[in-house]
Order: sequence, then structure tokens, then C-alpha cells
Amino acid sequence: MWKNQNQKALEKNGQNTSQFLALQIKKEDIPRGGSVVIMVRDDKTGEMHPIYADNMKSAADFAQNSRFYQKIMEDGHVFNPYIHRRFIASQFKQLVRMYGQYGIKDQFARSRDWDYAMGVLRKEVHTLANLERKDKEAFYERSQFFTLNVCIAILYEYSRAVNQYIDETRRGAGRNNYVYLIDSGRIKVENLRPMAHRFDVLTVDASKCKTYEQLDRLLSAFDWQKLPHKYPLQYSFVTPFLESGAYYTLKHHMMFEGLKMQRCKTSQESLRELRRYQRPYMSLYFALM
Repeated sequence: MWKNQNQKALEKNGQNTSQFLALQIKKEDIPRGGSVVIMVRDDKTGEMHPIYADNMKSAADFAQNSRFYQKIMEDGHVFNPYIHRRFIASQFKQLVRMYGQYGIKDQFARSRDWDYAMGVLRKEVHTLANLERKDKEAFYERSQFFTLNVCIAILYEYSRAVNQYIDETRRGAGRNNYVYLIDSGRIKVENLRPMAHRFDVLTVDASKCKTYEQLDRLLSAFDWQKLPHKYPLQYSFVTPFLESGAYYTLKHHMMFEGLKMQRCKTSQESLRELRRYQRPYMSLYFALM
């Protein structure tokens, strides 16, 4: 069986690739506008299930412009931008420099708004939905922060803030028939209550989602409402965001700068111990750095 470069690199590093099926298809054999579909037959039912080649693409293949492309990293995996998150490490270290150990949560919450948080959440859910299909190992590592329950809690806090904003706007309308909402423009007062109800429905629908793909479809189709900065971010978002930053920053230091966990002699041992470590990662970060 032909093996791609990622599989060869992994096997050279002692990784088992027997669970992967590799295919070699020449691009010129695929007509313009066409796509490759592989049919898998269920031997029990005879049902045919299509698997699109695009969905089989490893996340590591998206790193072709990186100087680490196809390089085996200290954690034993081919460089993968979804689990070797060098940008988020740089961002987290900057936050630590700006706000310090004891002020980082509160100051970060004050420096960002709900529009920022919803943008991060929607992007993260979309990424996790893709990883859940394409790269299980990266998915299991990255999904420990923005779990489905965490995402639902964030959406609940956001919806509550939107309802508060709408209620305060309605009370301030006086005898006016119209009010103005950020990013929504001129709204009839009589339409505010149905508008607020939409956000209550959002949290109910989100709580019914069993996969990130379902949640991603829900969030992608939703009509969002911006909020004034006076409605503060809650720890439901701040904590998983910063915990993720601490984890990937520690991982970065272990892979590139020789940081080691206690009683660990090598970077590989430290990385395995980090993966097994129970949060909070921020406490670990400030203990080691």
C-alpha cells in the first residue's frame, strides 16, 4: 500500500499508522469542478456510505507554508497547527506581561467584549467540528477547553446580556415607537420582545446539540446582536480561553525551549505529563515559568 509523507514520517518516529488508509490519486485524473468520493459498504446492511476525499485530509496538511511542515515535533506528531499553536502562545505571554498573574482574568475580561467572545467561540466551534471529522487526536486535545457544556454556558451568559440590553433599551424608549440597537439599527419597540425571545431559543437549541457539527450549523445560521462594552464578559468565556492559552504556551516552551515538568528528564516525558495533568493549567504555568 502506498503511504503518504506524513505516514512515513510518523512510522519513522515509531508511530502506528495502521489505522489509516492512504490513497494516491493524480490531480489530472480529476475533472475540473469534480471531487473524489469513496464509497464504503456496510457488510451487515449493504448500505453504501460516501466519504469525500476533502474530509479525509489531515490537519497537518494545512501547514504547507510553515517551516515546520511535515517535521516530527517533540510530542511525536507531524507538525499540526491545530495542536502546535504557536500564535496563541505568543498571545498568552503578552497578556501575562500586560496584566500579571493576579490581574489577568479581570483585566482580560475588561479589555474584550462580547462581540470578540462570540467571534472566538464561533471560530473554535467550527474548527472543532472539522477536527471531530478529520483529526481525532487533535480534536481530543483541543476540545478539552471549549467543551459543548462550556459553549452552552457561554451562550447562556451572552443571551442573558442581550436580554438585559434589550430590556434597558425598551425602558428608555419612553413614548417613542422606535429604538436603536447597535448593529441592528432602527427597531420597532413592539418587535423587541420577539427579538429577545430568539436568544432564549438559541440557548435551548444549543443545549440539544450532541456534536460540534450540530452546534456549528446552529451558530453559523444565527443572526447575532452586538452589545455595548458596558456588558462585561463572564468567566464562562474568560476561563476556558485563558486555560487554553496557558496549556499551549506550556506546550510551546516544552517543545521549543526545553521547559520540563518536575521529575521529567526529557521534553517528550514533560509533554506526556502535561497532557495527563488536570487543570487549572494557569496555576501550572505560573508555577513553572
